[in-house]
Amino acid sequence: ISLKTNTTLIFADYPLAPLSNCKEMLELFMDLYKKIISYNKNIYFLGDSAGGGFVISLASYIKSNGLQLPKKIVALSPWLDISMSDDKIYEDAKKDVMCGVDGTKYMGSLWANDVKTTDPLISPLYLNDLDIGEITIITGGYDILRSQCLAFHQKLENLNIKHNYIFYKNQGHIFGVLPHKEGKLVIQDIVDIIKEDY
Repeated sequence: ISLKTNTTLIFADYPLAPLSNCKEMLELFMDLYKKIISYNKNIYFLGDSAGGGFVISLASYIKSNGLQLPKKIVALSPWLDISMSDDKIYEDAKKDVMCGVDGTKYMGSLWANDVKTTDPLISPLYLNDLDIGEITIITGGYDILRSQCLAFHQKLENLNIKHNYIFYKNQGHIFGVLPHKEGKLVIQDIVDIIKEDY
């Protein structure tokens, strides 16, 4: 992605639950973001799975603090509802070879810590203000989070917010990071999204 778009990719190495939680990480990434925008105004957020949901939450948190928003957000198989309260998740899980419902729910509770799992702060599916930059959601038909991604896409549609929804029929959770044909196609999707601004 970096070579094809002539951009610098920053990979943040941060503690995961249970060593940390959502509040601590929002503050940590807010500090990092302030440093980045001090020397570069063209920022793109990329994230997958929990990281995909987190970058959307982070953009919302950035807006609530009155800072410049990222230009675009690309979320691959984003975890948009930490509570996983929609029963469709159980049907989606039957096709997903990577993730299960109970273990994922447990990890979500650790990440939430003392925050309610349906709080928009950590579950962006429940955000009311989604005017936080152009969002791209990428998911697959065998993704445990497929229904969440579809619900989020429909919410953005209803709010008339410009976004992209990219669906790969026979692909599972975070398939875009895998070294196969569809993974390479997703990389090209992301490159194309960034290059639209050239």
